[in-house]
Amino acid sequence: MNATPMRFQQGDTLSIRDDKGQVALWLVIERKRGGYLLRPQSGSDARTWSDDEIDIIYGARRLTHHPCNADGLPKAIAETLEKTWEFWPEEIRREAERRDTYVRMVDAIRGEHPTLMGSYAAAAEAVFAANHEQWEREDAALAARMAAERRKGNGVPRRTKAAARPNPYTVRAWYSVWSRHGRDVRLLIPHYHRRGARQPRYAREDGDHPDTYKLMRQAVEVWYLGMPRRRKNYAYRRYVDLCREQDVPAVSDRTFRVFIRDNYTERQEYERRFGRRAAWLRFGIFERRSPPERPLEEVEVDHCLIDLVVVHPESGRALGRPWLTALLDRATRMIIGVHLSFEAPSYASLQRALAHSLWKKDLSGFADIEHDWPCHGVPEWLICDNVLGWEAAAENGQQVSLRRL
Repeated sequence: MNATPMRFQQGDTLSIRDDKGQVALWLVIERKRGGYLLRPQSGSDARTWSDDEIDIIYGARRLTHHPCNADGLPKAIAETLEKTWEFWPEEIRREAERRDTYVRMVDAIRGEHPTLMGSYAAAAEAVFAANHEQWEREDAALAARMAAERRKGNGVPRRTKAAARPNPYTVRAWYSVWSRHGRDVRLLIPHYHRRGARQPRYAREDGDHPDTYKLMRQAVEVWYLGMPRRRKNYAYRRYVDLCREQDVPAVSDRTFRVFIRDNYTERQEYERRFGRRAAWLRFGIFERRSPPERPLEEVEVDHCLIDLVVVHPESGRALGRPWLTALLDRATRMIIGVHLSFEAPSYASLQRALAHSLWKKDLSGFADIEHDWPCHGVPEWLICDNVLGWEAAAENGQQVSLRRL
């Protein structure tokens, strides 16, 4: 009994991973006898894949099928692909073409970076630097033409979106949809037409006059974010009681929850309910960063309580455990300055360690040390993980990045 071959449609995309883990995208051209004619998205020549080859890589979980027909796509994407390119307004098509420039740049440079996120960030920087001046001129011309049309009474007023550098995560979202569903430029159409109403449903009162939005905020602040901790449904019931007392229309429970989501970030909500440290541990971003290109570009600062007890040489009295403040150059991984004392970490200890990093080190008085210490200079960036480090560096005129590595 022969196995039934997999069925693909013309225009579908196949993501095939080889034995080394490299992923290549293939476009389905047509069905051949006993296989499919596939063309790689990299621009190479097309070749025929037999049904047996496709079955083997599918069984090894190295093949992913991205259908191009509307039945296999999400509803929003299917609705977009059902319309022709000329259907969309000029400013919408222009935005999609600019997004297409970003995602194609990701394809061109993805092999030059160890991670995809690095490719997204590099593409966002390179494309914006090369095109933002021209895009700004195009936006200005389009805005002038749209203003002239409004003065003549032609069409409805529309706003143009200013050209701005996209976030790497935004480029990742564009690239994910574009590469997964057939690499059609229409996949990058901004879904402005799916937005809902932007005007508030209920009137907002000035001054101290109550309205439903003020009462919602009061209920959230007092009975949900306040202590002791309570659930959202309890705060909603108290909000309904306030509306009834003030003769103000009350929103639904779903709208009440949407109000909390739109006006308080998840971190703010968690911090108000469980404390700053709990929120930092839950939402803090700890990620690996690539090393800088030159010495003294980035210098880490940290404090360490040494696991040794210092004893007075004459009296034998324990003096305590000293604190070590060290400055580490991220490019060379060499220590460029230190400070050792019994004082707790403060702006003073960091200031002394920073001063030590600026000086040349003379080790001629230490006979047992064979090598020199050629580490000195002014750091460009100090990377600290506490406010004390920021205060001290700011007083010395240094640029500071409050980022935990």
